[in-house]
Amino acid sequence: MQLKKWLGLIGLSLALAAGAAAQGTPAFKKLPSAQPVETGDRIEVIEFFWYGCPHCYDLEPFLKKWTAKLPKDVEFRRIPAVPTERWMPNARTYYTLESLGLLDKLHGEVFDAIHLDRVNLNDERTQLDWMAKKGVDRAKFSEAWKSFSVQSKTKRAVQQTQAYDITGVPTLVVDGKYFTSVSMTGSPEGLMKTLDELIGKARRAPSGRRRSKPRLRVFITGASSGIGAALAAHYAARGARLGLVARRAETLAEVGRKLPGSPACYLADVADARAMQDAARDFMARFGVPDIVIANAGVSVGTLTEHAEDIAVFGRVLQTNVVGLAATFHPFVAPMRAAGRGRLAGIASVAGVRGIPGAGAYSASKAAAIAYLEALRVELRPSGVRVVTVCPGYVATPMTAVNRYRMPFILPADVAARRIARVIDAGRAYAVVPWQMALVARTMRLLPNAVYDRLFRRAGRKPRGLKL
Repeated sequence: MQLKKWLGLIGLSLALAAGAAAQGTPAFKKLPSAQPVETGDRIEVIEFFWYGCPHCYDLEPFLKKWTAKLPKDVEFRRIPAVPTERWMPNARTYYTLESLGLLDKLHGEVFDAIHLDRVNLNDERTQLDWMAKKGVDRAKFSEAWKSFSVQSKTKRAVQQTQAYDITGVPTLVVDGKYFTSVSMTGSPEGLMKTLDELIGKARRAPSGRRRSKPRLRVFITGASSGIGAALAAHYAARGARLGLVARRAETLAEVGRKLPGSPACYLADVADARAMQDAARDFMARFGVPDIVIANAGVSVGTLTEHAEDIAVFGRVLQTNVVGLAATFHPFVAPMRAAGRGRLAGIASVAGVRGIPGAGAYSASKAAAIAYLEALRVELRPSGVRVVTVCPGYVATPMTAVNRYRMPFILPADVAARRIARVIDAGRAYAVVPWQMALVARTMRLLPNAVYDRLFRRAGRKPRGLKL
């Protein structure tokens, strides 16, 4: 009897939905405020969904069939809606699977587990047990679930749910302007038809009106402070889509919160090639191939070869300042080469021009960075990808705040960032910032060894033992 009652209610609700559609209820509406698209020149279609929603589950086979036939100028993506705290765990499940590269394999199975098998995936232990049965490593899943990246994406999903004014799911949004749903169209088939019509509507719109100038896509390492944070603020003010990388979670999150446009933040060490590949893969999946990649991350500390404990410090400085450059650029080289465009900018230093006493590791790392960037520039010259070497002088950052000596021509970080950005925009092969330090650098190169030794023997030295 109870089953008949529920079936009757379901049938009635479907009939009412169909009847509403037949009586002139609009099949779509305009968003109160148009949202920026994240797919470049392609028409964006977003599904806001919740794993716990039976209507989202029922729509899955229709969407799967429809997305398999999408035209090349259309891109479909999903955002787990988070209108309430109760939906948060399922959003984290989605982004955890995404970070592990398991979405294609397990997205549908998560729906099945919840709606067919009645598995409570909101319970952490139950979820780990279920993932293990599906061949997912427990430790890796747990690590990804708790990661800064997944937490950041989940918070961004909350912001997007609010920005798009999502009050129910599934809701489909086309071109950042129009939204529709099964309740508006009367049936899944009607929804697919409406989506096609809205795509046609977006396609027919004058290109100048449908698409403003594509937003710059910029990926920056060492973005939690100093030059990196200043560059992030500079490009954010220009409306760029940002990917920010740093090792310090709290300071990176603080930088991200202060910037407009919800930048993608990645907690990673640039010397960790796999972490950088994961960050690059996620950035390109969300925003496309970047226009600019700035390898800014670096460490500086005083070192003396006579101290045994400094040998490990040498290794750490070279790993970050040299290997980190290659690890940052590597995931982007092939996509940029294929696109025939883009800029790879490496932040070296005037300290790489001559060996600075008391900072042998830092000077050696920056000299190596200059040579590496020059080699990369020649390698990529025919491809349309430009490699830019920037050698700043002194910049007021936490890195220079510990120096106990005079620093001529020192620049505030925001001023340095603007000048560095101009160099990158111009695609210059090599530049020293500011111009006064360029004169100093040229003079340093020309000095005979005997004169250089006499001048720099008593120069101020970077403190040893700093935390890296």
